[in-house]
Amino acid sequence: IDNGTWSIVEGDEYSPSKCDKRAKFLHYKPTHLLLSSVKWDHADLYPTEASYFEAFAALLENLPKSGFLVYCIDQEPVAKLIEKAKISNAISYGLSKVASYRYENVNQTSDGLTFDIVKDGKAYNISSPLIGSYNAENIAGCFAMAHASGISPGDISDAIKSFAGMKRRLEKRYESDVTVIDDIAHSPEKAKSVLNNLRHIYRGMVIAVYEPNIGNRTPQSKPAYKDAFKDADTVVIPRLSKLKIDPENPKKTFDGDELANIIAENHKEVHYLESDEEVVEFLAQGRSKGDVIAFLGSHGFRGMIEETIKKLAQK
Repeated sequence: IDNGTWSIVEGDEYSPSKCDKRAKFLHYKPTHLLLSSVKWDHADLYPTEASYFEAFAALLENLPKSGFLVYCIDQEPVAKLIEKAKISNAISYGLSKVASYRYENVNQTSDGLTFDIVKDGKAYNISSPLIGSYNAENIAGCFAMAHASGISPGDISDAIKSFAGMKRRLEKRYESDVTVIDDIAHSPEKAKSVLNNLRHIYRGMVIAVYEPNIGNRTPQSKPAYKDAFKDADTVVIPRLSKLKIDPENPKKTFDGDELANIIAENHKEVHYLESDEEVVEFLAQGRSKGDVIAFLGSHGFRGMIEETIKKLAQK
Protein backbone atom coordinates (compact mmCIF):
# COMPACT_ATOMS: atom_id res chain seq x y z
CA ILE A 1 0.00 0.00 0.00
CA ASP A 2 1.46 3.34 -1.05
CA ASN A 3 2.25 5.87 1.66
CA GLY A 4 -0.22 8.72 1.88
CA THR A 5 -3.17 7.03 0.20
CA TRP A 6 -4.92 5.81 3.37
CA SER A 7 -6.47 7.56 6.35
CA ILE A 8 -7.25 5.46 9.43
CA VAL A 9 -9.79 6.85 11.90
CA GLU A 10 -11.14 5.41 15.13
CA GLY A 11 -14.92 5.31 14.97
CA ASP A 12 -16.83 7.21 17.66
CA GLU A 13 -20.53 6.77 18.27
CA TYR A 14 -20.80 9.85 20.49
CA SER A 15 -22.33 13.06 19.13
CA PRO A 16 -20.03 15.76 17.67
CA SER A 17 -21.91 18.65 19.29
CA LYS A 18 -25.09 19.65 21.14
CA CYS A 19 -26.54 20.77 17.81
CA ASP A 20 -25.85 17.47 16.09
CA LYS A 21 -26.94 14.36 18.02
CA ARG A 22 -25.90 11.93 15.30
CA ALA A 23 -22.96 9.62 15.93
CA LYS A 24 -19.63 11.07 14.81
CA PHE A 25 -18.85 8.04 12.69
CA LEU A 26 -21.82 8.81 10.44
CA HIS A 27 -19.79 11.77 9.14
CA TYR A 28 -16.72 9.66 8.28
CA LYS A 29 -18.01 7.80 5.20
CA PRO A 30 -15.52 4.89 5.47
CA THR A 31 -14.63 2.68 2.51
CA HIS A 32 -13.34 -0.10 4.81
CA LEU A 33 -14.83 -0.82 8.22
CA LEU A 34 -13.51 -2.88 11.13
CA LEU A 35 -16.35 -3.62 13.55
CA SER A 36 -15.14 -5.29 16.74
CA SER A 37 -18.05 -5.15 19.18
CA VAL A 38 -21.30 -3.33 19.91
CA LYS A 39 -22.32 -3.02 23.55
CA TRP A 40 -24.73 -0.42 24.86
CA ASP A 41 -22.92 2.65 26.17
CA HIS A 42 -23.44 6.42 26.53
CA ALA A 43 -26.90 6.20 28.06
CA ASP A 44 -27.03 10.00 28.16
CA LEU A 45 -27.15 10.04 24.35
CA TYR A 46 -28.74 6.63 23.71
CA PRO A 47 -31.44 6.12 26.37
CA THR A 48 -32.24 2.61 25.12
CA GLU A 49 -30.16 -0.26 23.77
CA ALA A 50 -32.22 -0.20 20.59
CA SER A 51 -31.33 3.44 19.90
CA TYR A 52 -27.64 2.59 20.34
CA PHE A 53 -27.82 -0.26 17.81
CA GLU A 54 -29.66 1.96 15.34
CA ALA A 55 -26.56 4.17 15.10
CA PHE A 56 -24.40 1.19 14.12
CA ALA A 57 -27.00 -0.03 11.64
CA ALA A 58 -26.81 3.39 9.98
CA LEU A 59 -23.02 3.12 9.87
CA LEU A 60 -23.27 -0.19 7.98
CA GLU A 61 -25.73 1.35 5.53
CA ASN A 62 -23.11 4.01 4.67
CA LEU A 63 -20.51 1.42 3.66
CA PRO A 64 -20.08 1.52 -0.15
CA LYS A 65 -20.27 -1.65 -2.24
CA SER A 66 -16.69 -1.05 -3.41
CA GLY A 67 -15.33 -1.33 0.15
CA PHE A 68 -15.50 -4.18 2.60
CA LEU A 69 -16.28 -5.01 6.19
CA VAL A 70 -14.13 -6.90 8.71
CA TYR A 71 -16.08 -8.01 11.77
CA CYS A 72 -15.77 -10.16 14.90
CA ILE A 73 -17.93 -13.21 14.38
CA ASP A 74 -17.79 -14.10 18.10
CA GLN A 75 -19.76 -11.00 19.06
CA GLU A 76 -23.41 -12.01 18.63
CA PRO A 77 -24.77 -8.43 18.42
CA VAL A 78 -22.26 -7.68 15.65
CA ALA A 79 -23.15 -10.85 13.74
CA LYS A 80 -26.85 -9.96 13.95
CA LEU A 81 -26.19 -6.46 12.63
CA ILE A 82 -24.22 -7.88 9.70
CA GLU A 83 -26.94 -10.38 8.88
CA LYS A 84 -29.64 -7.72 8.97
CA ALA A 85 -27.59 -5.34 6.83
CA LYS A 86 -27.06 -8.09 4.22
CA ILE A 87 -23.48 -7.09 3.46
CA SER A 88 -21.95 -9.54 0.99
CA ASN A 89 -18.34 -8.36 1.09
CA ALA A 90 -17.70 -9.17 4.76
CA ILE A 91 -14.66 -10.88 6.30
CA SER A 92 -14.90 -12.46 9.75
CA TYR A 93 -12.36 -13.01 12.52
CA GLY A 94 -12.54 -14.55 15.96
CA LEU A 95 -12.23 -17.77 17.93
CA SER A 96 -14.98 -19.46 15.95
CA LYS A 97 -13.92 -22.31 13.68
CA VAL A 98 -15.86 -20.71 10.82
CA ALA A 99 -14.02 -17.38 11.08
CA SER A 100 -12.04 -16.40 7.98
CA TYR A 101 -9.20 -15.38 10.32
CA ARG A 102 -9.19 -17.55 13.46
CA TYR A 103 -6.97 -16.81 16.45
CA GLU A 104 -6.03 -19.53 18.94
CA ASN A 105 -3.47 -20.67 21.54
CA VAL A 106 -3.54 -17.35 23.39
CA ASN A 107 -0.99 -17.01 26.18
CA GLN A 108 -0.78 -13.84 28.25
CA THR A 109 1.70 -12.73 30.91
CA SER A 110 2.67 -9.37 32.36
CA ASP A 111 5.18 -9.10 29.48
CA GLY A 112 2.63 -9.45 26.68
CA LEU A 113 0.77 -11.86 24.42
CA THR A 114 1.59 -14.73 22.09
CA PHE A 115 -0.95 -16.55 19.92
CA ASP A 116 -1.59 -17.86 16.40
CA ILE A 117 -3.78 -16.52 13.60
CA VAL A 118 -4.97 -19.16 11.14
CA LYS A 119 -5.98 -18.23 7.59
CA ASP A 120 -6.81 -20.89 4.98
CA GLY A 121 -5.13 -23.57 7.08
CA LYS A 122 -1.86 -21.65 7.54
CA ALA A 123 -0.89 -20.43 11.03
CA TYR A 124 0.95 -17.17 11.65
CA ASN A 125 2.63 -16.79 15.04
CA ILE A 126 1.93 -13.43 16.68
CA SER A 127 3.90 -11.81 19.50
CA SER A 128 2.83 -8.53 21.10
CA PRO A 129 4.00 -6.50 24.12
CA LEU A 130 0.36 -5.61 24.86
CA ILE A 131 -1.34 -7.15 27.88
CA GLY A 132 -4.97 -8.19 28.08
CA SER A 133 -6.28 -11.29 26.31
CA TYR A 134 -8.94 -9.23 24.54
CA ASN A 135 -6.11 -7.59 22.64
CA ALA A 136 -5.62 -10.92 20.86
CA GLU A 137 -9.10 -10.38 19.41
CA ASN A 138 -8.30 -6.77 18.50
CA ILE A 139 -5.01 -7.77 16.86
CA ALA A 140 -6.72 -10.53 14.90
CA GLY A 141 -9.13 -7.96 13.51
CA CYS A 142 -6.29 -5.63 12.53
CA PHE A 143 -4.42 -8.54 10.95
CA ALA A 144 -7.51 -9.46 8.91
CA MET A 145 -8.05 -5.90 7.73
CA ALA A 146 -4.39 -5.36 6.82
CA HIS A 147 -4.02 -8.73 5.06
CA ALA A 148 -7.26 -8.29 3.11
CA SER A 149 -5.97 -4.86 2.08
CA GLY A 150 -2.81 -6.33 0.55
CA ILE A 151 -0.17 -6.19 3.28
CA SER A 152 2.02 -9.28 3.70
CA PRO A 153 1.66 -11.41 6.87
CA GLY A 154 5.35 -10.89 7.69
CA ASP A 155 5.07 -7.11 7.58
CA ILE A 156 1.90 -7.24 9.69
CA SER A 157 3.54 -9.50 12.30
CA ASP A 158 6.61 -7.24 12.52
CA ALA A 159 4.41 -4.18 13.02
CA ILE A 160 2.42 -5.93 15.76
CA LYS A 161 5.59 -6.94 17.56
CA SER A 162 6.91 -3.36 17.59
CA PHE A 163 3.62 -1.66 18.54
CA ALA A 164 3.88 -0.69 22.22
CA GLY A 165 0.22 0.21 22.58
CA MET A 166 -1.86 3.34 23.05
CA LYS A 167 -1.98 5.66 26.01
CA ARG A 168 -4.69 4.83 28.52
CA ARG A 169 -5.32 1.36 27.09
CA LEU A 170 -4.00 -0.96 29.83
CA GLU A 171 -1.06 1.43 29.96
CA LYS A 172 1.59 0.53 32.52
CA ARG A 173 2.41 3.78 34.29
CA TYR A 174 4.61 2.15 36.92
CA GLU A 175 6.04 -1.33 37.30
CA SER A 176 7.99 -2.54 40.32
CA ASP A 177 6.76 -4.65 43.24
CA VAL A 178 3.41 -2.93 42.63
CA THR A 179 2.12 -2.17 39.13
CA VAL A 180 0.03 0.91 38.30
CA ILE A 181 -2.27 0.69 35.26
CA ASP A 182 -4.12 3.54 33.55
CA ASP A 183 -7.09 2.73 31.33
CA ILE A 184 -9.95 4.73 29.86
CA ALA A 185 -12.44 2.06 31.01
CA HIS A 186 -15.23 4.51 31.83
CA SER A 187 -18.17 2.09 31.68
CA PRO A 188 -19.02 -0.91 33.89
CA GLU A 189 -18.59 -3.25 30.92
CA LYS A 190 -15.14 -1.90 30.07
CA ALA A 191 -14.06 -1.94 33.73
CA LYS A 192 -15.20 -5.54 34.05
CA SER A 193 -13.12 -6.62 31.06
CA VAL A 194 -9.98 -4.83 32.25
CA LEU A 195 -10.25 -6.20 35.78
CA ASN A 196 -10.85 -9.75 34.56
CA ASN A 197 -7.64 -9.60 32.55
CA LEU A 198 -5.63 -8.11 35.40
CA ARG A 199 -6.91 -10.86 37.71
CA HIS A 200 -5.45 -13.48 35.36
CA ILE A 201 -2.13 -11.67 34.89
CA TYR A 202 -1.15 -10.52 38.40
CA ARG A 203 -0.86 -12.68 41.50
CA GLY A 204 -1.55 -10.08 44.17
CA MET A 205 -4.51 -7.89 45.04
CA VAL A 206 -6.35 -5.96 42.34
CA ILE A 207 -7.35 -2.46 43.43
CA ALA A 208 -9.68 -0.50 41.12
CA VAL A 209 -10.03 3.27 41.18
CA TYR A 210 -13.06 4.08 39.07
CA GLU A 211 -14.73 7.18 37.65
CA PRO A 212 -17.48 6.69 35.05
CA ASN A 213 -18.28 8.93 32.13
CA ILE A 214 -21.51 10.93 31.97
CA GLY A 215 -23.61 8.17 30.44
CA ASN A 216 -22.67 5.70 33.17
CA ARG A 217 -23.67 8.05 35.98
CA THR A 218 -27.37 7.89 35.11
CA PRO A 219 -30.09 5.65 36.61
CA GLN A 220 -30.31 3.63 33.36
CA SER A 221 -26.76 2.38 33.88
CA LYS A 222 -27.33 0.99 37.40
CA PRO A 223 -28.01 -2.66 36.38
CA ALA A 224 -24.67 -2.81 34.55
CA TYR A 225 -22.78 -2.39 37.84
CA LYS A 226 -24.06 -5.64 39.38
CA ASP A 227 -21.01 -7.81 38.65
CA ALA A 228 -18.71 -5.29 37.01
CA PHE A 229 -16.14 -5.24 39.82
CA LYS A 230 -16.17 -8.90 40.86
CA ASP A 231 -12.48 -9.32 39.90
CA ALA A 232 -11.33 -6.39 42.06
CA ASP A 233 -10.39 -7.03 45.70
CA THR A 234 -10.99 -3.37 46.52
CA VAL A 235 -12.90 -0.63 44.71
CA VAL A 236 -12.17 3.05 45.32
CA ILE A 237 -14.53 5.77 44.10
CA PRO A 238 -12.90 9.22 44.23
CA ARG A 239 -14.71 12.54 44.16
CA LEU A 240 -16.30 12.56 40.72
CA SER A 241 -15.49 15.33 38.26
CA LYS A 242 -18.18 17.97 37.92
CA LEU A 243 -20.47 17.62 34.93
CA LYS A 244 -21.56 20.31 32.53
CA ILE A 245 -25.33 19.92 32.70
CA ASP A 246 -27.39 20.96 29.70
CA PRO A 247 -30.07 23.26 31.23
CA GLU A 248 -32.51 22.24 28.48
CA ASN A 249 -32.08 18.55 29.24
CA PRO A 250 -31.14 18.09 32.91
CA LYS A 251 -30.74 14.51 34.07
CA LYS A 252 -30.27 12.93 37.46
CA THR A 253 -26.72 11.62 37.81
CA PHE A 254 -24.93 9.66 40.53
CA ASP A 255 -22.63 11.38 42.98
CA GLY A 256 -19.55 9.49 44.13
CA ASP A 257 -21.07 8.23 47.37
CA GLU A 258 -24.20 7.08 45.54
CA LEU A 259 -22.11 5.17 43.02
CA ALA A 260 -20.08 3.56 45.80
CA ASN A 261 -23.31 2.39 47.46
CA ILE A 262 -24.56 0.90 44.16
CA ILE A 263 -21.33 -1.07 43.65
CA ALA A 264 -21.33 -2.12 47.33
CA GLU A 265 -24.64 -3.92 46.81
CA ASN A 266 -22.62 -6.68 45.12
CA HIS A 267 -19.09 -6.06 46.40
CA LYS A 268 -17.78 -6.43 49.93
CA GLU A 269 -15.08 -3.73 49.90
CA VAL A 270 -15.92 -0.38 48.33
CA HIS A 271 -14.62 2.97 49.55
CA TYR A 272 -15.79 6.45 48.64
CA LEU A 273 -12.97 8.90 49.39
CA GLU A 274 -13.80 12.56 48.96
CA SER A 275 -10.23 13.88 49.22
CA ASP A 276 -7.68 13.21 46.46
CA GLU A 277 -4.92 13.11 49.08
CA GLU A 278 -6.86 10.48 51.00
CA VAL A 279 -7.14 8.36 47.84
CA VAL A 280 -3.38 8.54 47.27
CA GLU A 281 -2.58 7.61 50.86
CA PHE A 282 -5.03 4.71 50.77
CA LEU A 283 -3.57 3.34 47.55
CA ALA A 284 0.08 3.64 48.57
CA GLN A 285 -0.21 2.14 52.05
CA GLY A 286 -0.01 -1.58 52.77
CA ARG A 287 0.69 -2.75 49.24
CA SER A 288 2.48 -6.05 48.67
CA LYS A 289 4.56 -7.51 45.87
CA GLY A 290 2.36 -8.54 42.95
CA ASP A 291 -0.45 -6.07 43.68
CA VAL A 292 -1.86 -3.99 40.83
CA ILE A 293 -3.63 -0.63 41.07
CA ALA A 294 -5.87 0.16 38.11
CA PHE A 295 -7.14 3.68 37.45
CA LEU A 296 -10.23 3.28 35.28
CA GLY A 297 -12.10 6.25 33.82
CA SER A 298 -12.35 8.85 31.09
CA HIS A 299 -11.01 11.71 33.23
CA GLY A 300 -7.41 12.33 34.26
CA PHE A 301 -7.73 11.67 38.03
CA ARG A 302 -6.37 15.12 38.89
CA GLY A 303 -2.76 14.01 39.37
CA MET A 304 -3.60 11.12 41.69
CA ILE A 305 -1.84 8.62 39.42
CA GLU A 306 1.41 10.56 39.51
CA GLU A 307 1.23 11.12 43.28
CA THR A 308 0.51 7.45 43.93
CA ILE A 309 3.51 6.46 41.82
CA LYS A 310 5.74 8.88 43.74
CA LYS A 311 4.74 7.37 47.07
CA LEU A 312 5.16 3.81 45.82
CA ALA A 313 8.63 4.64 44.45
CA GLN A 314 9.69 5.98 47.85
CA LYS A 315 9.00 2.68 49.61
